[in-house]
Amino acid sequence: MSSFENQNHYQVLKVRKNATHFEIYNAYMNSMAKVDPNDPYVFKKDLAFGLAYSTLSDPGLREEYDRQLDGISRNSRISHSNRSLDNMRQTYYHPNTGSPYDYTGCDLDKLQLALDHQLRQRYGEPSNAPQRITDTPSEGDDDDNGRLLKRAAMFLIRWTVTVFFFKRMGRTAVSILKFFWRFFEDTVVPPAKEAISNIFDSSFTRTNQFLSSPSIFLRNARIFDYDLVTL
Repeated sequence: MSSFENQNHYQVLKVRKNATHFEIYNAYMNSMAKVDPNDPYVFKKDLAFGLAYSTLSDPGLREEYDRQLDGISRNSRISHSNRSLDNMRQTYYHPNTGSPYDYTGCDLDKLQLALDHQLRQRYGEPSNAPQRITDTPSEGDDDDNGRLLKRAAMFLIRWTVTVFFFKRMGRTAVSILKFFWRFFEDTVVPPAKEAISNIFDSSFTRTNQFLSSPSIFLRNARIFDYDLVTL
């Protein structure tokens, strides 16, 4: 995969430095749509795309970021000045890796490994091949439902962590969740619908809580009895 830590935000999203907000938004959505959920670097890619979009879509952050780009050499590592985002990342990173947070590729790899390990311990290994579940229960349906439920849970946990880092993605995430729910509603057998419905209802509720009061939400955030934030 591309070494995102050696690219600036414009290079990550593959847009020109004078790209419009609409072009940046389209580039972000297209980049996220191309990410394979089975890619071992999926969390790292989500993080890179999310950080690039959250910075370039905010006029103030983008102006400061452009000044940084103009003032450093092409091969220098960019120093991000938005300390509130850094504090949010530090809050999650340190309890799960045991190391101080610093924005480098090594640290992102550590965070990805820590998340993968904890998610697999709780939810097991995700299926390598998508499973389409029929409307008529048959032998093996319980296993298929379990795999789909685990994949849904892992997706939603990763999405929730991303929202913690980049609150501007919250409303976009709601639209994505609605799309996924329509897909699950059409493909999942009845016994699994209630459980998956509860997952989505919980995610919608938590999204609204986060958008209305991020600081309170971060202090109390729990999903599936899994501590995502420790303060």
